[in-house]
Amino acid sequence: MNEEILGTESATPNPRKTIRNLRGHDYDLNATIADLIDNSIDANAKNIWVRVSLDGTSISVLDDGTGMTEEIHRESMKLGSETRTYGKDDLSKYGTGMKASSLALGRSMTVATKTARSGEPLVRRLDQDHIEATNDWDVATQVMSVTSISRQIYDALINSGHGTAVIIEKLDKAFGTVLDNAAGSERVLGYLEDLEPHLGLVFHRFLDGSFKDRKIDIYLNGTLIEPWDPYCLNVDLVSPTQVFQPTQVSLGNDRYIELQGYCLPRKDEFKSDSDHKAAGGPKRWNDSQGFYVYRNGRLIRWGGWLKTRSNDEHRKLARIRLDFSAEEDDLFSINIAKSQVELPKSLRSKLDGYVSGVVQQAEARYRGNKKLTKPKPPSGGGSVGEVERTYKARELAILIDSYFENDPDQLKALKKSVAANAPKLASQIRWDVDNV
Repeated sequence: MNEEILGTESATPNPRKTIRNLRGHDYDLNATIADLIDNSIDANAKNIWVRVSLDGTSISVLDDGTGMTEEIHRESMKLGSETRTYGKDDLSKYGTGMKASSLALGRSMTVATKTARSGEPLVRRLDQDHIEATNDWDVATQVMSVTSISRQIYDALINSGHGTAVIIEKLDKAFGTVLDNAAGSERVLGYLEDLEPHLGLVFHRFLDGSFKDRKIDIYLNGTLIEPWDPYCLNVDLVSPTQVFQPTQVSLGNDRYIELQGYCLPRKDEFKSDSDHKAAGGPKRWNDSQGFYVYRNGRLIRWGGWLKTRSNDEHRKLARIRLDFSAEEDDLFSINIAKSQVELPKSLRSKLDGYVSGVVQQAEARYRGNKKLTKPKPPSGGGSVGEVERTYKARELAILIDSYFENDPDQLKALKKSVAANAPKLASQIRWDVDNV
């Protein structure tokens, strides 16, 4: 049957429904700020200033990057904008992230920008209330005067000569609820306590300049963000991290990913408990083992084994750096927020030999000061089975000690409970009252 096209019709989406759907993307405060910083790095910024008002009314990300021309600025406010062709080294993706991430937190997004050649900053805004009222894409973007941005941001753009600021206002999703009292400030501070280490982890290779010499500084409410080193390469240790030779895994067509393994020190190989606790990172030690996945040097996934094996107490010293470029986005199922990654089944067997070697070394190092000498049956009596059971119980107790190493109060409560309810067992595993 021959098909005949009779004509064409517009498929322009409804503005009201589109903006509502856009605001439904899975962005939280951490993901939004990281996404906006990606744009700043792509714009060759050296300094990025993140400011979150403690009253919960505004969030801004300001940089000293190249800025945007009038034409690019206008295009950037469109959904799925075509401001440029994204290359394999870019952190940005799709031309949607700035809008989706910003509007996921608040109903208004203002973008002010200035190039070295332009005079006054250009200011444009997307506002959900305006779009809902007009329901017309032809008037969706509001062109604003410079008086619509704060004096602080205006002066920063003028003084640096170039840069871009994204200001998010009418915050209705950033902190859970609308904030209008002192308790709100406390809640904002709680979010900032999570945001600071998140940025230090996600951008640690840019903050320390180790990724292609692309050094940046990020400030959160005036405080310089310090990089968090997942591999303890810059920590003063009794015994250093074992660093494995990197390896490349071919994907065909001159494409590849790179792996590098690290076997971190045991607790007794740190010089202080505080250094050991810090090395656990935002997650606990046990949850921090496994793959650290980087897209163009930016960390997008950390901890866990991407369905190649399960977390295990004995493996917690193993961390694997996995690097790929934006060319492999489809292979790893990267989403718009750059918060989702999957390891293709076809790659798992190719990685297993290298990963297994790192894991085996980590398990051996872990047991270096943990493995018990198997006791012999006592000459005065006692069965071999009883000795075996005691040995296994003590081995399990050591694992529990390690599991709760960052929560000593809970561990102490557990020991007291065992000592009170099973005194014989507590004595066997050295959890009796004298040792609690």
